Amino acid sequence: MVDQYPDSRDQYPEETREWLESLAAVIDREGAERAHFLLDKLVELARRAGAHLPFDLTTAYINTIPPGREPNMPGDPA
Repeated sequence: MVDQYPDSRDQYPEETREWLESLAAVIDREGAERAHFLLDKLVELARRAGAHLPFDLTTAYINTIPPGREPNMPGDPA
């Protein structure tokens, strides 16, 4: 399932293809969760090395309001 349409901006299409094939193999053999873990580690390594990558658009959700202190909302059955 590797992209079959080369990107003209890619200076190293063979290397890119190898990376994509490797990731596809991880997904096939070990699942998407493992692939996600590896991608997170690669991003972390790149940032530590000084690469300026886009910020994360999502973060882990933590509800900071205890349920007993949440205000009743209109239409809230609780």
